[in-house]
Amino acid sequence: MTQFYSALYNDLDQIVIICPHAINQNLYLLSNDIKLIFDCYLCSHGHSTVFVLDRQNYNEHIYVQLENLDPVYIHISRNESCKDLLLMSTIVRNEDEYIIQWIEYHILLGIDKFIIYNNSGNKNDNPTSGHLLGKGKISNLHELLNNYVNSGRVFILDWPFEEKFQQTHQNHSIWAFRSAKYIGFFDVDEYVNPQLNQILIPDIIENYLINNNLKYNSIGGVRLACRDFYNPFKKEESKYYFLSIYNTDSKFKIQRGKAFIVPVNVKCFSVHEITMGEKLHEIDRRIVYFNHYCFLNKLKRGRSVLNIIWIRDTSIQRIIKMLNSKDVLL
Repeated sequence: MTQFYSALYNDLDQIVIICPHAINQNLYLLSNDIKLIFDCYLCSHGHSTVFVLDRQNYNEHIYVQLENLDPVYIHISRNESCKDLLLMSTIVRNEDEYIIQWIEYHILLGIDKFIIYNNSGNKNDNPTSGHLLGKGKISNLHELLNNYVNSGRVFILDWPFEEKFQQTHQNHSIWAFRSAKYIGFFDVDEYVNPQLNQILIPDIIENYLINNNLKYNSIGGVRLACRDFYNPFKKEESKYYFLSIYNTDSKFKIQRGKAFIVPVNVKCFSVHEITMGEKLHEIDRRIVYFNHYCFLNKLKRGRSVLNIIWIRDTSIQRIIKMLNSKDVLL
């Protein structure tokens, strides 16, 4: 039986339904004896299916039918417009100890709004991959981020699903906030690290487009290389101390990179890449990359030495100084 994770209405007058499966069946809207067929966008990885119906009026509930199945009523959510804003979208599960640091850091880099998908209701808290087991056991995200929510800086959506929860949240963001200028898909252990004098993300991207003769309307987005940071020597990780752990190696991982995408130019996305839409362009790591603190909030990952020849990357220090001057370091 197909499970609809979310049904939404966006500011382009589209009804959008997100599913965590590859579905090769028609979906119909049933209204006043009229049967309208949704457009279907299938992620090439098979992780998500997005059904879209254009030029519709908003109704809180709609009646839909997947081919050869019984019709069902579904609720349609409607979020505020984020037209022309720079967003960061992430999904968290019991990440309360580190999410404020992630928000405050990226506010300095020019992020307008944060879309937080709360997966803490996912009961599958014992993944078979032990290195992913997190330290956080409980979450009180809504209370923790109450001031950010009230100020309009943060929007929280409960996303308690177990299957394909990351891919589906990304596709939900792409379609729910279709008019945003960019949406960055980064985890809360990933920190954008500009390498040149310019630290504001929108200016970095704009300069990259100009210097490479690229047009905003013809790109799917830009991807940043990943650099992993480790804590083999058991240094203090709480509060903002983890930002002063500089142990890394010489590798940069483009294929494990994360992206700022142009939502209106993308139909499906899957963690690291666009699976349907315009091309994703790689930004040179001499301009910007992101620090992945792979040990953060994890019991095992990023803590073993494993014959790594350590080098120190302290380039994030200037952002730490800015945080310090902002008086957010505790």
